[in-house]
Amino acid sequence: MSEAEFHARVVLGLERAARKLGGDRPVAAAMDLSTKQIGNIKRGASTDPKRLFDLNQKCPGVLDDVADAYGVRIVPKDAVCTSDVRTSSALVTLLAKVIDAEADGSIDHVELLAMEPELRTVRAILDRKLSRIGGLKAVA
Repeated sequence: MSEAEFHARVVLGLERAARKLGGDRPVAAAMDLSTKQIGNIKRGASTDPKRLFDLNQKCPGVLDDVADAYGVRIVPKDAVCTSDVRTSSALVTLLAKVIDAEADGSIDHVELLAMEPELRTVRAILDRKLSRIGGLKAVA
């Protein structure tokens, strides 16, 4: 990818962030820059990669266009991929246990206790997802 293509992708991210955050002012604040400096970047100036990552913390996805060009994704360190065998296994096992337990119309205490490990794993997954959703709603 050329410098010009890279820069164009950075600008796409900046413009998307400005739409999400309500203009160039909050983008500039997240990057510890002035709005004039943001304008300069949009017109061709470069910026410190740290500032882009700072903005990505405030507005996740701002670097998606750049990452996509390199065939990678930027995800939170604690992200759990649903193709992760441990995650999928917990979800599938819990579902199977719930279906088996409810087959007779109710879940008894033995069946419920047997679900605890998977329930806790799935709860942690859901808590992370809900936390991320809360963060996205706060930005929107």
